[in-house]
Amino acid sequence: NTPYEPGSTIKPFTVAGLLQHGLVSLDDSVDVGNGVWEIDGRRITDTHTQGRISVADALRESSNIGIGKAAEAFTPGLQYETLRDFGFGGLTGIELPGEAAGMLRRPDRWTAMSGESLAIGYELSATPLQLAMAYGALANGGLLMQPRLIKETRDPDGRVAERFEPRIVRRVIAAHVAEQVSDALVDVVEEGTGSSARMASFQVAGKTGTAWLDSGDGYEQGAYYSSFAGF
Repeated sequence: NTPYEPGSTIKPFTVAGLLQHGLVSLDDSVDVGNGVWEIDGRRITDTHTQGRISVADALRESSNIGIGKAAEAFTPGLQYETLRDFGFGGLTGIELPGEAAGMLRRPDRWTAMSGESLAIGYELSATPLQLAMAYGALANGGLLMQPRLIKETRDPDGRVAERFEPRIVRRVIAAHVAEQVSDALVDVVEEGTGSSARMASFQVAGKTGTAWLDSGDGYEQGAYYSSFAGF
């Protein structure tokens, strides 16, 4: 369960936090210009988007600039609390030894670019289990559930000895916010960057992620972590 920088699979939680605190709506527009954003000496680029787009469009097309600019409405404290509430930077409590907590720095250790970086899945590390837990909160109407491996144990005669019922850790976002983000993630699969995950028989909500690989000496050109999370 090795932590890695998740990249764009974090974007739904950025949007969820903004919606939860009334800082943006999915219909609000952001200007991504010509697909290049120079900020604090760093360049953030987009592949697919230009001009003014909605926050929903930014999520569907995985616009780094669109989500990064929308996240400027956060205070550092609210942005940090949103990611923490979804379970990033902490242990999930799964019944396995040696679980990694990943990394999410407190705001007093952020740089000038940390807000924009965190909004699009950089400057933090997460495990696949943490991502599954966080996406589960979107799928469960905003309730973060305790992940578990064992549903029940049985005695030698086949009788149930102990049953482990689903356990709610906390409510992260309101049910209507979870529904809004989930609907937007359906659009990601139906019309956006996640179209390869589209199914004929039922709708899939999900998000793609492509993050630069950090070798420890900086990001490697042409080397990526690629992922998809959904439900």
